[in-house]
Formats: sequence, structure tokens, C-alpha cells
Amino acid sequence: MLTNIQYDVILMLLIISQQESGVNNVTDEMLLIGTIKSKGIKYCFLAETLKMSYQALRNKMTNKSEFLPSEIEKICEVLGISDDLKLKNDIFFAKFVEDNSTNQMMR
Repeated sequence: MLTNIQYDVILMLLIISQQESGVNNVTDEMLLIGTIKSKGIKYCFLAETLKMSYQALRNKMTNKSEFLPSEIEKICEVLGISDDLKLKNDIFFAKFVEDNSTNQMMR
């Protein structure tokens, strides 16, 4: 099992690698929403915990802007999924997300 420091390093390297190759992180909005709801967390509480506005959180959840690694870690802590690397990867590094405006799959 990876320690949080090891995970942070891998996460940073993955983000840098993706940025250098021109690939942006894609958050699986529906999986994140489902996880937040299943834990009984309110968006306003999550935004406050991340020290950002509700709108900034929504922008990140809908891929209008990207989550920072520190924000991903904090969200995972609040949701109690810090040790679930598969779920974290599925939420924050989704391979395909349906674009609701065009109903096409984005890579």
C-alpha cells in the first residue's frame, strides 16, 4: 500500500506528464457527485473546507478548471477515500467523460 507521500509524488508526476503531453485531467463529475452524496457531504461544506467558493468547486467538478493535487487530497480526506487509489483515479483521472453538450466521448 502506498503512503500519502508516495501517492502525492505519483500524482504530481502524472499531472506534470499529462500537462507536458497536452492532456488535461478529466474529473468524472457523476462519480464524484455520487461519492459526495453517498457520504452525506454538502457542496458548501466541501467548498468551505477547500477554502474556495461554491462556484469555484462547481467549475472544477465540471472540468471548467482543474483540481490541484492538494485539493484532490483534501477532497479524498473529507470523503474518507484516501486509501482507495482506484476510486481516486476513477474520479480525478477519468479516461472518458461524456460531454453533455455534444453527447460525444472526450479522450
